[in-house]
Amino acid sequence: MVLMLTCPAIFLALSAVAGVSALAQDYRALDPTVASVVTGGYWEHGKQHGTYRIVVRARVARAAPWKGPASMLRVQWLVSDPRTHEDRVLVSSPVDSIPDGAWSLSQPHLDCRPGACTLTLYGTDPNTDKMDGESWVIALGGPGKVKLVKKLSPIRADWCVAPTERVDSTFAVAQAQRLLEDTLLPLKADSVRTVGMQSLLDGLPVFEGWLVVLSPTRLVLGGGGRVWVDGETGCAIVLRRYE
Repeated sequence: MVLMLTCPAIFLALSAVAGVSALAQDYRALDPTVASVVTGGYWEHGKQHGTYRIVVRARVARAAPWKGPASMLRVQWLVSDPRTHEDRVLVSSPVDSIPDGAWSLSQPHLDCRPGACTLTLYGTDPNTDKMDGESWVIALGGPGKVKLVKKLSPIRADWCVAPTERVDSTFAVAQAQRLLEDTLLPLKADSVRTVGMQSLLDGLPVFEGWLVVLSPTRLVLGGGGRVWVDGETGCAIVLRRYE
């Protein structure tokens, strides 16, 4: 499970997950410049194990209204305290490939498959008004272990599709599976349909979006759901998760 939050949703989520006492402690600890938080995945190292938390903070105010603020990225390894049953930060690490203040970062995307988690980030230069940027795929390991896997080249920094890819039915299903699929419960597409009028992007036909319905490949109670995939950006949103 991956939980993605942006301010001011962080305060509400902490109250629902951590309880009132933990909320007061965590909320005081949160820097008011926190832009987004992603929690999820699973790591194991020796006898220790836990989840990841990705935190993006804005280092300074925007230089101009059309520019994003310079960002600071931290990957945190969380462990559960056996006495309080609350998560605590075991290690908090920067990512050398993304220096503090060099980029204005968008919402992180955490993708976990059996035995491995990767973090995808998109960033633009906070010192220019250009929308072109860079993107990175970071492999996450045990405490303090991060490694740059590759750089992507998105159409725009806040898009989820590269120039060489097209948002078609295959792409939409893959995006939906990344959001919903459990490592122990593979999912298949029950329904994939286009929504909205067809238009052209760089000479290629695109739709407003795709509505994807996924279900388990074997007979079980729960699993799967409905996902919206934007036909232009390729980014996906869970509409309903079947429990």
